[in-house]
Amino acid sequence: MSDVLPPSLLKAMQRTPRPGGLKAIQHVVFLMQENRSFDHYFGSGFRGVRGYEDLNLVTLPGSDGRSVLDQPDQDSPVPVVYRPYQLKPEHGKVAPASHDWSTGHRAWNNGRYDNWIAAKGGATMGYFDQPKVVGTYRALAEKFTVCDAYHCSVMSETSSNRNYLFSGFGGWEPDGKRVTGAAAHERENSPEGYNWASYPEILEVNNDPFGADGISWRVYQGWDNFYDNNLEFHAEFKRIFQSALKKAGLTAGSLFDFYNRAVSQQDVEKLAKAVAELPAADRSLYDRGLFRCPPAPGPEQNPQNYKDFVYAFAQDIKAGRAPRVSYLVPAEADSEHPGSSAPMDGEKIVYQVLDAIASNDDMWDSTVLFISYDENDGFFDHVPPPVPPPTVTDEYVDGQPIGLGNRVPVIAVSPWTVGGYVNSQVFDHTSQVRFLEEWLGVRQPAISRWRRTVAGDLMSVFDFGRTGDPPSQPADPDRRLARPLPYQPDVHGTLDRNTDVFTLSMSNSGAASTHLTVYAYDVYQHPQHFDVLGTSSTPAKVPLKDGAYDFYLTGPNGFRREFAGTAAGAAANTDLATAITANPTRRLTLAITTTGRKPQAVTVKPLHYSTAQPLNGTATAEKPLVLTWDTEDAQGWYDLDVSIAEDTSFRRRLVGHIENGLPSTSG
Repeated sequence: MSDVLPPSLLKAMQRTPRPGGLKAIQHVVFLMQENRSFDHYFGSGFRGVRGYEDLNLVTLPGSDGRSVLDQPDQDSPVPVVYRPYQLKPEHGKVAPASHDWSTGHRAWNNGRYDNWIAAKGGATMGYFDQPKVVGTYRALAEKFTVCDAYHCSVMSETSSNRNYLFSGFGGWEPDGKRVTGAAAHERENSPEGYNWASYPEILEVNNDPFGADGISWRVYQGWDNFYDNNLEFHAEFKRIFQSALKKAGLTAGSLFDFYNRAVSQQDVEKLAKAVAELPAADRSLYDRGLFRCPPAPGPEQNPQNYKDFVYAFAQDIKAGRAPRVSYLVPAEADSEHPGSSAPMDGEKIVYQVLDAIASNDDMWDSTVLFISYDENDGFFDHVPPPVPPPTVTDEYVDGQPIGLGNRVPVIAVSPWTVGGYVNSQVFDHTSQVRFLEEWLGVRQPAISRWRRTVAGDLMSVFDFGRTGDPPSQPADPDRRLARPLPYQPDVHGTLDRNTDVFTLSMSNSGAASTHLTVYAYDVYQHPQHFDVLGTSSTPAKVPLKDGAYDFYLTGPNGFRREFAGTAAGAAANTDLATAITANPTRRLTLAITTTGRKPQAVTVKPLHYSTAQPLNGTATAEKPLVLTWDTEDAQGWYDLDVSIAEDTSFRRRLVGHIENGLPSTSG
């Protein structure tokens, strides 16, 4: 593992983190790569994250219980099923058929999640787990903190997703339509551009809470930025660079066109002279957001052989002028974009960035680096994304949700994320902006209310209280250390025999809203979505079909409830309610009540996590049955089957983790 990470990093991470919480952080660095899904890099053979061994797999509608890993080819005249398969190392640049708004929503299929092959082609199911391909990323995840519930922001391509990194907002095209694709590329040479304020523009006019005038920020990019600096699509930045190009007497209509040509040193100098003559405010935005780093010098000045933008970044670190906020934008060949770049190409850049930060003690001791991916390309990920209820109209375009999109890999590298943890809170690209909000106290008002509801601010990935070595990983080879989460969902329900409707009571005593999804394909064509904090004011109702019900509900971090029964069964008048207790011990209390005339013999048995003996008891109309399941032996995890002897149609399954505010293990 050590040869895929720089020695400077391995040495630096041994130091005790600086105290002070957020105030100890002086620099935040964002390195967003291209187009890989979480399962594509971490689905196979990586312990303790929600990969292909997930116990909370959704099932496909009309498939007789097949899981989401069995993807049918809906366009095939004969039944064909594709499962995840290992790609060979030499196939690092293999690309699925498409990755855009249309095919993204086609694969999602209104939440049914069963159309990946028709939308993306068979290559969608390919993954890497070989050390020579993804070794650097897996080594980082083993030593720092990996997020396994981080979703891209849009079910679409790169540019629409990167808007959320730079702005926390997807925005509108100049014609007033919502941004759902890469139309900005086509008008690069026109003056029209995005008309909302990016987060760097907001930083530009705010003072640094650490004492300086103005909050320093910079985009580090080379002559080739692969269209990945979305600031270039904003009208204000376009006005500035087009003014500079015109003042320099250059014919290019955009910086992309200028640097995409065979650039002469004379033209570069003309542009630099024109930029120097811009008004101070324009020059500041150009220098910070648009300047492209020249090719790096030779080995005498650059013995580490850093690439262009990494060399400039390292020089700023060495000179003590690293900005508060840095956005790093690799070239196409280093971006990991399928078709153009392999995972190993991106890992070389990541290695250099890590070395540049860790080689300077003060920089490492005060820096957070977020390594993320803008979108999943066409690569499959097995966890359906949270989407807003249809009533959240500002998050829909033409009847389709904007996002969230599919999961993508994210690793938080810093002194405060050492330990090999997994964090399973739901995040998206707005979370990176929201972390800056928390750290700098500068709000981005464009982030939507729903995004603030469904996605966290990345604060939960940090352990600001560590003063010694992190704890050891659990002995179980399938689990890993896990960060505490701000969720505590619970769901139970009751059958109304007068209306033949099963009503769910949903609650969440955690500090953050939790997203719950009901899969009841017998009566609803599509999953139903709910955001719950406290007790939900809109209970979910599931009508019976032919006198029966059989459905399930999922939530973050493996939370699951399954419900089945009939209106004519002996347990039709029997209800199961649950209550969660976190302290002093983590336990689940089950209360079984019945209004029926016959006693109900209840059995509660563990399906996973625990080796405890089943609990048994009898509920009668005169005396409810109360059973308590202790989860301490499973670090707060439970997976319980509840059955009633008198009615084989009755079934409940309860799966989840009881949070107590402390680090735990993954499930």
